[in-house]
Amino acid sequence: MKRLMILLPVLNEAEGLDVVLKSIPHRLLYEIGWESETVIVDGKSTDASQQIGFDAGCTVLVQPSKGKGEAVRLGFEHAIKNKFDALV
Repeated sequence: MKRLMILLPVLNEAEGLDVVLKSIPHRLLYEIGWESETVIVDGKSTDASQQIGFDAGCTVLVQPSKGKGEAVRLGFEHAIKNKFDALV
């Protein structure tokens, strides 16, 4: 089975994060041959974004510095280190 990493950079997104996480079709992806994992890269949120990610079973990474570019870079490093086949 191929491994797919779903990358979500967040910064104070607690209000809508749960809805987004519930909309990811993990079961459908599995049925078509993809084991998927959602990875949240948090830019040091001051709300409950990190906790919502943990509660949903996501891998949560915290950026050492803010910025979307830094979040994407950290996400790519995680994908390569953990040998994912694809990243979205």
